[in-house]
Amino acid sequence: MAEEISFSRPPKLPGVELLSVKNNRRCWRWFHETYSICTLLRIGGTRWTYRGRIHEAGQGGLMMLEPGEVHNTLKTWGSPSNDSNDFLVSFIAPSLIRKAAEEMGLSPELHMRFPEMSSPKVFQAFVGMHEAMKREATLLEQQSRLASCLRLLLGPLSEKGFLPEPSPPHPRALQRVRDYIISHFAEKIELNDLSVVAGISRFYLVRAFKNVFGLTPHAFQIQVRVERARVLILQGNPLPVMEAGFSDQSHLIRHFKRILGVTPGHYARSR
Repeated sequence: MAEEISFSRPPKLPGVELLSVKNNRRCWRWFHETYSICTLLRIGGTRWTYRGRIHEAGQGGLMMLEPGEVHNTLKTWGSPSNDSNDFLVSFIAPSLIRKAAEEMGLSPELHMRFPEMSSPKVFQAFVGMHEAMKREATLLEQQSRLASCLRLLLGPLSEKGFLPEPSPPHPRALQRVRDYIISHFAEKIELNDLSVVAGISRFYLVRAFKNVFGLTPHAFQIQVRVERARVLILQGNPLPVMEAGFSDQSHLIRHFKRILGVTPGHYARSR
């Protein structure tokens, strides 16, 4: 199968660039000016040189590279039937990393202790961020997924590690966030907006909200939009795309069917 390489720069996330590679057989040599996080999707294993040492990473692992460094992949090892690799890379500007580190109480001059990591939670977080960008998720979801990735990544890998996490926010703070989402469900809500409403860091808000309400803020916003669409359909509007806050018809249909099990058209006919 032919090698597929694609770059993307999410317009809603300045300072972030994404790379997707399928059926890779080449050896890469790359000088990085960004923090570069590589998630290995399908691979027999790879060896790579970084900071004068040879490292190994396998499927489901992560490779972490700092700005100003060069990495060089060596010949892939593993079974002969698995001689091509699929992986995703997240390139994150140093300014974003410094700001995130400061908000989490870490040194702004972050130095990652380890160049590789094996953590299913961190791996799934970065894969989920790539998938969200690919399907053009809402602004709130894209920002939330990036914040979650940075929270999971920076503490364990930094020289100092995480400082003690703040106490759980008061339930009223999260209720204010919930009410804000309901009142502004059709708008392009930003994670910083919700952080101000709650009075807590954006890096802890997503997890705290989910712990209380069972959904992340962006998932709750989609639920509110679908419910609004359902009511509008009952009122005689068969495809309330803009009224319910969706960007286009396909997004409305996809989320409506995912949550209610039927398309808006099927639901309209059933009334």
